[in-house]
Amino acid sequence: MSSGSIATWKSWCDEVGAKLSNPNAQPNDFLKYTLIPSAINELPKTPALMVDWPDQLFEYSNVRFQVHTADASYEFHDCQLDIVEWGERRSFTFVLSAGENVKTCLGLEIEPHSDEHGERESTYRVRYVSGPRVEIQAAGERWADVAFFKANPPLVWLADGSQLSDAHSFSE
Repeated sequence: MSSGSIATWKSWCDEVGAKLSNPNAQPNDFLKYTLIPSAINELPKTPALMVDWPDQLFEYSNVRFQVHTADASYEFHDCQLDIVEWGERRSFTFVLSAGENVKTCLGLEIEPHSDEHGERESTYRVRYVSGPRVEIQAAGERWADVAFFKANPPLVWLADGSQLSDAHSFSE
């Protein structure tokens, strides 16, 4: 950020002041593009664009992240997640790639439930599909592959701008 003249600063203050004192502004305008969570019992029909690491990994700048196999360890920048299959009603598969040769395929399945009032309270289950078993070290803990994604579900970005994490959809 560079410092400008007093005239520039005054102009900026006038613009912000006009926005704040606008009688036609709605109090909830700042929430216009907020993603609202909702429980789901099946995957949205919207195509998935990508799968990403859980947000929790990025909460602290000093989190050490590694993927371990029986033969090697891989740093975060050598690892990625990719969608393998999307479209079944309640599950999708994704692959954790580490280095050139490690590809561990996992699945996430939504398990629909309803409470006594009929409200959705779905949960999810992560399952091992194929490839070498790995352990993930993050935030001072070392987890088996399935256990890590059960505690830290991947984030799926959908074509309509919404997101999916565990058994919840986040959309405008």
